[in-house]
Amino acid sequence: APTAGSSLYYSLLDAAGSGPTPTNQSTPLAGGSGRVYLVATARIAAVAMAPGLIDSPVAVSPVYTVQVTPPQIVDTSGYCVRPAPAGACRLSLYSSVQGSTIYYSILPYGAGVGGWGPSVPYTGPFTLTAGDVISALATKPGLVTSERVYLDPATRA
Repeated sequence: APTAGSSLYYSLLDAAGSGPTPTNQSTPLAGGSGRVYLVATARIAAVAMAPGLIDSPVAVSPVYTVQVTPPQIVDTSGYCVRPAPAGACRLSLYSSVQGSTIYYSILPYGAGVGGWGPSVPYTGPFTLTAGDVISALATKPGLVTSERVYLDPATRA
């Protein structure tokens, strides 16, 4: 049970454990919720303090790895279902992670989903040819690359 009147303070360390030692000038753990939101891979160092008592030893967490959220593939045309008029399937890609880069690949109809070739950086909306399948992922330095997401217009109804 927490000591009455105690406060928890934390600081973020890099994956190797380098960074500032938490003090009473560090970020307080609001309300003792136990929640720290990370936007990069890090360790958390924490200390408990209470007036008139000796500070707790600094506890250091294992490395928390943060993964980029997968991008969204959005049908901006409303025609990415079969049969679609030629050149009618227009797609946009979005990432909710600021500063991330989206890469995508297009496979022609019948190529299967096992052999994704080189990906290209997303620069703006594009059109799929009938039967093409798209995959996309997002990256950001310091974070783990997102899972790959797919859109196969043949499976949409």
